[in-house]
Amino acid sequence: VHIAPHAQNIGVSAADAAKILAITGVSGTLGRIVIGGASDRFGVKLALMLGLLMLAISLLWVQIAGTVPMLYLFGMLFGVAYGGLISLQALAAAELFGLRSLGIIVGTIFFVFNIGGATGTIVSGYIFDVVGNYRLDFWIAESISVFALFVSFLLRMPARPGTMA
Repeated sequence: VHIAPHAQNIGVSAADAAKILAITGVSGTLGRIVIGGASDRFGVKLALMLGLLMLAISLLWVQIAGTVPMLYLFGMLFGVAYGGLISLQALAAAELFGLRSLGIIVGTIFFVFNIGGATGTIVSGYIFDVVGNYRLDFWIAESISVFALFVSFLLRMPARPGTMA
């Protein structure tokens, strides 16, 4: 939500900031296919770790990106990571907890995800209003993604036949 204002805050035109969002959306579709496919081939855990690593790298990248092409690259990397991670949520829940209560588990995941998304945008905007830039916001998001990467590394996924997980 805040990438376009961030881009404009560092001197990018509104048109180019909108293109960054468009790139993020299109690459999110690609991420669902690529990272979803990686989960079929290598298992959910490795695909999850790949998506979270890409997310962490993109959040570091956006902080040093000072040109439009660098921000386009951010949009592409972030979109692939974010889209891919979205595609893994139900699959990871099914592998970790089975199918018996999958509906309520996935419903709870998306509920919490939506609450975080709603409150996160407000908090991020408030931090921007106080600090005057999005650097702290990106560091908070970076910290959360690195923590999630660490937690995903610790996951013990059940072995599936035909995978390397």
